Amino acid sequence: MWFATRSYLGRMFIRHLAALFALGSVSLVNTACGGRRVSGTYISREPTSASMLQLTQADNAQVTGVLSWIELNADGKLSSDQAPITSGTIDSGQLTLTLHSGLLGKNVSGTVRWNTITLQAVGSNGEVLTWHFVRSSPEDFKKCADQLRGKAEGVMISARLVERARRLHQAIEEAESWMANAKLHAQQIPAVKNYYQKLEDQMRSLLVQERATRDSVARSQISVEINQLYVAGAQADVQGNQMWDQAIGERGRSLSGGFASLPPDCGTPKELQQRDVTPQVLRTWQSACQHAVSARAKFDPVFKRIRNQRDELRTFQIAAQSHRQVLVREAERIQ
Repeated sequence: MWFATRSYLGRMFIRHLAALFALGSVSLVNTACGGRRVSGTYISREPTSASMLQLTQADNAQVTGVLSWIELNADGKLSSDQAPITSGTIDSGQLTLTLHSGLLGKNVSGTVRWNTITLQAVGSNGEVLTWHFVRSSPEDFKKCADQLRGKAEGVMISARLVERARRLHQAIEEAESWMANAKLHAQQIPAVKNYYQKLEDQMRSLLVQERATRDSVARSQISVEINQLYVAGAQADVQGNQMWDQAIGERGRSLSGGFASLPPDCGTPKELQQRDVTPQVLRTWQSACQHAVSARAKFDPVFKRIRNQRDELRTFQIAAQSHRQVLVREAERIQ
């Protein structure tokens, strides 16, 4: 609870300062013990933020410097900024700093004790926020910033893993639906072939009838019927191709490609933990990935079989179409 409260207050303090800087100048009032010089670098560290005070005290008790900070947001994005300390004085142990970025200003009280500067600010809800800056170095602030960048990367990786896990669950459901639909259409292939064969048989029967007919008008009418059967076959080709090549073929290839992109071991847990992926996200991803691997083992042989059946049906359709074209040309010649 203490850690969570400190983290919350730290974020509120940084955000409060950022809001004040957006309005204008900010005044910091500090009480120093004795006449110790405050020149130096001071770092404030929190789990999701870090800030740095760099102060320079002149011989005439004037103080200048800069306040810098960096914060990790909940979405994994980093925000950072700095405000120059344009003026400041030390008088009877009190340190007053003015951070200037506009025409307006706000006051923040604080104290300096040994190597620590304690600042206090009033938050937007009226709460008093307290934060401690400890004497350190710019290199330490850079280390803090690098650690936050590492955490930011972990947040972003976690978000991507959660999203990918969601997509894998969706792909598994779609794969189940696809397999059921594809198997259903594959079962209808014999009936489709029978339909094409029936069209061809009717066309051949009409062609025999046309040859035996002496009346040219009657022969012309029979030729039209043969052409109509040819058109019916062409329409069946279009409908079948749309169903097989789009609804089944394209979606099946997309699912196959998605499953093929799965990492062989679903990502090493140790590797993901080292990249600051949380245990909960890790469990979510591992579960989704392992289920997808199992789904792929079921999907791949079905997809291969359906693809072979589609290729065989396409070959049959091309041959049947060629037969119908021959019959149409013969009917036109007889006419």
